[in-house]
Amino acid sequence: RLPTAIERLDRTVLTISSFAGMVLESMTRGHGWYFLETGRRVERALKAVDLLRHALVPWRDDETETLEAVLDVAASAMTYRSRYQTAMHPTLVLDLLLLDESNPRAVAFQLRRIVEYAERLPHRPGTAFSGALAPGTRSLARVQLAEVDDLAARAPGTPRASLATLLQQLGDDLTGFSDLLTRHFLTHAVPLTAM
Repeated sequence: RLPTAIERLDRTVLTISSFAGMVLESMTRGHGWYFLETGRRVERALKAVDLLRHALVPWRDDETETLEAVLDVAASAMTYRSRYQTAMHPTLVLDLLLLDESNPRAVAFQLRRIVEYAERLPHRPGTAFSGALAPGTRSLARVQLAEVDDLAARAPGTPRASLATLLQQLGDDLTGFSDLLTRHFLTHAVPLTAM
């Protein structure tokens, strides 16, 4: 059973990778592409926020294995080693996976793209979606203003409170933005006033 499951997962990953490659290389940059990419970036940002929340907020005596696992899950272990050339440190991991706008796996990278792509989605001034960029812009500003040393700091035996607060805010903003996208683009109910 396990070999069959692994084989199916491998095929699924290959199919998804092929689709992503086709989207990147073959799809015209119209509204559909921007919508698809915005959704992908929201999902990736939410997953990264959840990963950091569950792995780096709680207290652990020795975080080395956790930090290595987080980098592996985020496909950023090689980037970390080549950039920092040092042992695992939470400040550096947070810098790479939360604040670095040049790392395609970082939350900041996703937020920058969300703002950029959402601006290109079709909307009319004065509609609910015309204010949709606020959560993305607010989240990007929060990340840009964050001090990585403050986020990584903690007292012995306690969780990282500043990091927990920031990640909660980012998660709330991203979820709200996702809900707004859904309501604006994917809900086709006819308003009662139009009947």
